[in-house]
Amino acid sequence: MEEVIYRRKISLTQSGLTVLENEIKRVLDLAVSEGMFSEYSITQRSLDRATYKASFKFTATLVHSILGVDKVEGSVYQ
Repeated sequence: MEEVIYRRKISLTQSGLTVLENEIKRVLDLAVSEGMFSEYSITQRSLDRATYKASFKFTATLVHSILGVDKVEGSVYQ
């Protein structure tokens, strides 16, 4: 069975940034429901019209700490 991937264009606006943020939240929500994270928060979102880039930063609390680390941070760039 062949997998078909649909790519949709997202406008470089605040509304487009919200669409991207919701997709990131969907993945982070899955990590919570699968028991990897107990909670998360998106700490920063930015839209750079000069370079046509959007970015998000997040923090998450791990359900099980790894070597004493219980919080992680990440960035997503598009």
